[in-house]
Amino acid sequence: MGKEQNGLRGLLSHAGTLYAYGNGGLFALQGKALVARHASRLPVQGACAGPDGSLYLHTDAQAFHLPAKGKARKLSLPKGPVHSLALFRNHLFVSLGDRVLRVDDDSITSLTIPTPAPGFPCLKVAGDRLWAVFPHHLAFTSDGKSFCFGCINARPA
Repeated sequence: MGKEQNGLRGLLSHAGTLYAYGNGGLFALQGKALVARHASRLPVQGACAGPDGSLYLHTDAQAFHLPAKGKARKLSLPKGPVHSLALFRNHLFVSLGDRVLRVDDDSITSLTIPTPAPGFPCLKVAGDRLWAVFPHHLAFTSDGKSFCFGCINARPA
């Protein structure tokens, strides 16, 4: 099955290819082997599908755009820890420190998230919403421009 890969953190299926990421970078499954698509000194923490077969991926310190063919390009972001990223309504959103940024080709917009407690959001797309998941609460956007607050107050029935 090919060389053993240590420290895999996640899988992503996109454009007919299965990708694995973690220590050493991002790999594509080709036949029975994982082939490096992006080598990284730091572990790749997350990835999401992009347009035209491309991918977005991130380490704790940087985010990249990896076209379907060719090499990854580092995204020009403000300094800070990258927690997660998601593609929503054809825009890339990056959780950077305690902020969520909407990254477009020619601009980066910091979005305000109403939050009752500090924390770093993990971004997830579900249905027609982008969710900012904090340790003890949620916020969401339907338009990619402003977030609404919602609590996790689920009680067993």
